[in-house]
Amino acid sequence: MLAHLLAGRGYRVDFVAHDSMFPIDYSRYSVIVGFGEAYEQSFYVPFAGKRIYFQTGSCPSFSNPAEAMRIRDVQQRTGIYISPRRQVTHGWALSAVLSELVVVTGTAWTVSTWSPLNPRTVGLPASTVHQSAPPLVAPLDLSRTKFLFLSGSGMVHKGLDLVLDALALPALDEEDLVLDVLAPARDEPDFYKAYAEKISNDRRITFYGYQPFSSAIMQRLLSESTFVLGTSCAEGCCSAVVTAMRHGAIPIAAPQSGIDIGSFGIALAELTPSAVAAAMRVAITMSPEDVMRRREAAWRVTNAESSRAHLDGLLESYFDMVL
Repeated sequence: MLAHLLAGRGYRVDFVAHDSMFPIDYSRYSVIVGFGEAYEQSFYVPFAGKRIYFQTGSCPSFSNPAEAMRIRDVQQRTGIYISPRRQVTHGWALSAVLSELVVVTGTAWTVSTWSPLNPRTVGLPASTVHQSAPPLVAPLDLSRTKFLFLSGSGMVHKGLDLVLDALALPALDEEDLVLDVLAPARDEPDFYKAYAEKISNDRRITFYGYQPFSSAIMQRLLSESTFVLGTSCAEGCCSAVVTAMRHGAIPIAAPQSGIDIGSFGIALAELTPSAVAAAMRVAITMSPEDVMRRREAAWRVTNAESSRAHLDGLLESYFDMVL
C-alpha cells in the first residue's frame, strides 16, 4: 500500500527487507520509508532526503519493559518463569527521534508511546487493510456467551495467561461460557507446560492452536464468536482482534492493545485475571438486544476505519506533511 501511494506520486520504489544488513547506497534515494536495521543504518551515512518511520507496534521503550513486567507478574502469581518472546532488539532509537515523520498503527494511546521522542508522530487506526467488509452473521446461539482469544506469538505478552487464570476465579467458575483459543501456545513449551492442565481440563475451553485466517475453522469461529479478548500488554494495533471485530465480535480490550473499542466495546480496567473476569461477567450478563446492537456497531465502525480507501486517504495526508 505504501509503495502504491509513493509510485502514484512519481517515485520509483525499491524494496529492502527490514532486517537486511547488506550495503545500501542511500544517496540514490530521496525518500526512505520503513523500519528495522536497513532503515536505522541510513543515519550512519550521509543522506539528504526525507525519512518516514513506519511502525506497527508501541514504542520499545514501553513494550520491552511491559513484557518483562508481565513475565514478572506470571512468576509472582504461579512461581513459573516464562521466557520473553516479543523483545525488540534491533535498532530503533535513531529512527524514532530523527525521522521527519513517524507513522504508527493504533490509537492515540499508541501514538503517546512514540510522541515524546518525536512530536511529528501520527496514527493509523488499523494494521490490516481490506477492500470489502465481510457479511455480519447473527450468532446461531446466544444462550452461551462465546469468547475468542486470537493471537500470534508471545502468550504472556498477549495475555493468554490472564484469560486462563480468570476462568478459574469464582466470578466465572460456574458460568456456562465458551472460550475458543486460536494461538500458537504449543510453540512456547514453557508456557504450554505451565497452562496445559487448565487448557485440557476446563470443558469450556477449546484449543485450536495456530490456524490460518483463510482456514474453515478460523472463518467459522470468526462468524460465531460474540466477544474477542484483547489482553496484550503492548501493541501498535492488535490485528487479530481487529479481524474479529470486522466480523462483528465485540472487543474486550485494554488501552495497550491499540484497539478503538468506541462505545460498543468493554474496557479492561487493568491487565489482571480479576479485571478480565469482571469484564467477561459484564459480557455474560448483557442482554441479547445489547449484544446485537454492539456487534453491528463493531462491524460497521471497524470496517470503515480499516478500509483501503480510508487508510489511503490518511497516508496521503501524512505524506503531504513531509514530501
